[in-house]
Amino acid sequence: MKSGLLIVSFGTSVKAAREKNLIAIEEEIKKAFPDRIFERAWTSGRVISKVFKEEGLKINTLEEALEKMHSDGVEDLLVQPTHLMQGIEFENIKNIIRDAKDRFKIIRLGKPLLFEDSDIESMANVLPELFSYTGEKDMVIFMGHGSKGRDNSCYHKLDQCLKDKGHGNFRIALVEEEPGIDSVVNDIKDSPECIYLSPLMVVAGDHALNDMAGDTEDSWKNILEKKGYNVKCVLKGLGEYEEVRRLYVEHAKKAG
Repeated sequence: MKSGLLIVSFGTSVKAAREKNLIAIEEEIKKAFPDRIFERAWTSGRVISKVFKEEGLKINTLEEALEKMHSDGVEDLLVQPTHLMQGIEFENIKNIIRDAKDRFKIIRLGKPLLFEDSDIESMANVLPELFSYTGEKDMVIFMGHGSKGRDNSCYHKLDQCLKDKGHGNFRIALVEEEPGIDSVVNDIKDSPECIYLSPLMVVAGDHALNDMAGDTEDSWKNILEKKGYNVKCVLKGLGEYEEVRRLYVEHAKKAG
């Protein structure tokens, strides 16, 4: 039986971020499933169109990738998303997979990075390791995306889990929901020697480059600097860390 591996991402128009994050995750998962035929798909039509216009690079939608797998004779298909949480994007993926299930004998869908409480626990163990170079009097604020009107509980759970593990100087603020950067800043008790800003996103794309580290007045970096804090931006997506890529591999192995 011919088997396939389909890795689904939101996508990014930032070429360097794509190579350092999405392709890095793909390569890590591919190594764990060397006998499966690989395809990629992105869920953002806007990003797909932008990349094709700017680079001439054609990325398949999930529907197109599924059709290609079917046409290539794949009967056993493993689908692993690189999405962070169970939001609207993952719901759409589940619906599309459900509609395509009759085209394959076996189709399995892996979970997003922060799907279960055990995933939250794993990430709360990984993040302090990744930022072990920061000092005891430093603070790390992670930029999560968040979705208005959606369940953002994974961010709140991760924030609390970090506190429970003794990492109260690690905080999570959201771009589109609460707690935003102002809420987190107002919560600072002791003046940290340095505040590190880093995206809690798979890719260090537009939000990280502009909303977090940009030169506009309302960027997180400028908001903090105006309050007198020493700020350093870490422009690395989660996909750049081997420890995080391993978590994706574990998810794919559980599904496959």
